[in-house]
Amino acid sequence: MTRSTHCTNARFAWVFSLISAVATIAAVSSPATAQTVSDSTFLDADWALTQATAGNGGSSTAAQQLSGGNPGAFRNVTDVLNAAPPGSQTVVLSTSIYTPFTYNPAVSGAIGSINYSEDAACTAGCFGQGQSTGPALLQGGNRYILSSSQVITGPSLAWSNHTLNGLTAADFGLVNVTPTTLFDSTQHPNFSAGGAPIQFGFFRANGTGVNGGGYTLSAGIDNWQVTIAAGVPAAIDLPTLSEWSVAALALAIALIGFARTRRMR
Repeated sequence: MTRSTHCTNARFAWVFSLISAVATIAAVSSPATAQTVSDSTFLDADWALTQATAGNGGSSTAAQQLSGGNPGAFRNVTDVLNAAPPGSQTVVLSTSIYTPFTYNPAVSGAIGSINYSEDAACTAGCFGQGQSTGPALLQGGNRYILSSSQVITGPSLAWSNHTLNGLTAADFGLVNVTPTTLFDSTQHPNFSAGGAPIQFGFFRANGTGVNGGGYTLSAGIDNWQVTIAAGVPAAIDLPTLSEWSVAALALAIALIGFARTRRMR
């Protein structure tokens, strides 16, 4: 083998190494694609409801309604509250979890943030603020609901949209219904790549005043949607690089390789 042939082979090997390195860097630094899950039909078989009550108790039920939504079908939630015990309150809360979709952070990457949207309208027994509403999720057998802010359906029969953007794990609290609370704001879901699989949904809640009388109130939900923006890809500890950063790094490596091949001539 001549010196010229040896140098040429060395250059090809170096260039191949550069291409492989840049391709690897680009692959591990690219964030996972955002995923969106939504429902505007609300088949009963697709939704699992769990309720919790405090005070004098009551019930929460939910079912698909084929018409009257925004438009078409929607899911209607009915809360029945018994009169409050003397000196206390009655609270009813339910979570509806959409079972066909599961997000696994260990596979799809840590969750950076969540965008949530729903259309809501009061449908029967409307007064006051309607029902408390917002996103809910199920992880490791625990249910978490929005705890950083309050969203209400309102008492109107007209449909209105409620949107929340950029929600993180800190915006959710563990469901813990008492006569005065709905959640434990010190306990949050795990959105990291080490977190357990997560299913998403929504919650609805009603309460009486102290010594308040019982009542029944129904409110609908339509065009439910959750968009999951992934953070660092699963099993990758490297910081995310922008496209420009990757391009600059590739150029720097290429210049080093050019200088090396020049010296080898």
